[in-house]
This record gives sequence, structure tokens and C-alpha cells, in this order.
Amino acid sequence: MREYFDGPLEVLRWGRDEIEKFCVSAQAFVDGYKPELYSEVDFAAGETAHGYIVREEPPDELRRLGYYVVTNLRNALDQAMHAASLRLGTTREKKTNFPAAESPDNLARQLERNSTYKGIPTELYPVINSFHPYWEAPEHPDGDTILRSLLDVANPNKHRSPVKIALLPHGVGIRAMIAVKSFQVKRVDENKMELFRTVAGHPFKFDADIEITVAFDGGRWIDGKAAGVVFNLMADKVEGIITELRDETDRILLAKGQDAAHG
Repeated sequence: MREYFDGPLEVLRWGRDEIEKFCVSAQAFVDGYKPELYSEVDFAAGETAHGYIVREEPPDELRRLGYYVVTNLRNALDQAMHAASLRLGTTREKKTNFPAAESPDNLARQLERNSTYKGIPTELYPVINSFHPYWEAPEHPDGDTILRSLLDVANPNKHRSPVKIALLPHGVGIRAMIAVKSFQVKRVDENKMELFRTVAGHPFKFDADIEITVAFDGGRWIDGKAAGVVFNLMADKVEGIITELRDETDRILLAKGQDAAHG
């Protein structure tokens, strides 16, 4: 007998498989990539700014894998909510998507009024509230930003563009720095990073390993963050939610005196 939550856990496993492929592919690409160095004279300051530029975009394979990751993770959440609702006897099986909201009040309104969630049994509302599927903000600091970011980039609205992945400056490991007037890692624009400044026209020496990372390009909170790291955080979050939904349905069924053995 196939258990209710086998499907969501299987889809989660597919998502983790894609994350592993993404990380391996991203590391292989980064290891073979050398950013372009630049020097620009700041005439007003009498200095020369030095840094590096990332001109190349990640290969299509990485964007495709990133899309598969967030799609599988989002699908696992929807399937888990569907499984929990089925176990509790919902009669509106097509109205059990995992909810996304902007605030606690908005979540309450969504569950009450949004037809997408009309099939979710009210007994599940407390555990859904405990997931905090809304943005963290001063007025509601308990918001789960990792979960809400996943729900945002994997929005079921099919007209939206898939998650964007870019090759972004990350850091620098210095080996030698002589006659450098100032050193400060500073983002100039999305693909350009200034590292240090020298007196214009003066000789200098600077030797370093420049680090590049495959990161999210755009998106609330995730912008500029290493994609592989965030994907793993999202997968861990999804696994925890699936487990909590399964345990909560068991608890509810046991409280009703029903068999909870086939979760």
C-alpha cells in the first residue's frame, strides 16, 4: 500500500537530486572560470580603482536545474498539504494548495476566502500558522523568509519567469598587496566589483584569488545569495514541513479515535 506521504517525500528526493547536480555543475563551471580584471582612473580623487568584472552568464544547464529544484520543492509542499487534507477527509481535493501569504492576518484571510485553499480542513489551520508562510517584517518578525522565498520563486502562476541564476562576484583571497592605498571589496554594479585603489600612475603589486559564485539574480531576500546554499536550506525546510503535516494528521486522527497507521 502506497502511504499518503510517500509521494511528497519522493518529489522532495527528486528535488535534492537536482540540487546535488546543480552544485556539482556550478562548482565545475566556477573552477574553470576566470573573471576579467579592470583598472579605471578616478580623476577627481587622483586614484586608480582596480577590480574585476563577470561578463559571462552561467550555462543553460544551471538555469534549467535551478528551475527543476524549485518546481520539485514547491510541488512537494502542495502534495503534502493535499495528502494531509485527504487523510482528514476533504471533499474538495483540487483546492488544497500550500498557502502563501504576506502577513499573519493575510494568511488568515487567504485560508478563509481564497478558493485555492477551500479544501484544506480547518483542523490543519494551527499547524499551517506555525509554518509562518509569510515574509519576515518588523510587524511580524516570525515570518519564515526561506519558505516564503521558495513560494515566491516557484509561484504557480505560469506566466512568471522562472528563477534567475547569475554568475556574481563573491570574494577575494589576498596573497600579496604592495603600495595599495586602500582596500575595500565593493559592489559597483551587479557584475562588477572593486577591490582596491592605488595612487594614479604609481607602481603597485596585488596578487589574489578571486572567488565567483553562482547566485540568485533578483528576488526578495535571495538576491545575490549562493544558489546551492539556499536550495539546500529550502529542501530542509520542505522536509520539516512534510514531517510536521504527517505528524499533525496522525495526532488529529488519533484524537478522533481513528486509525493513523497508514500515513
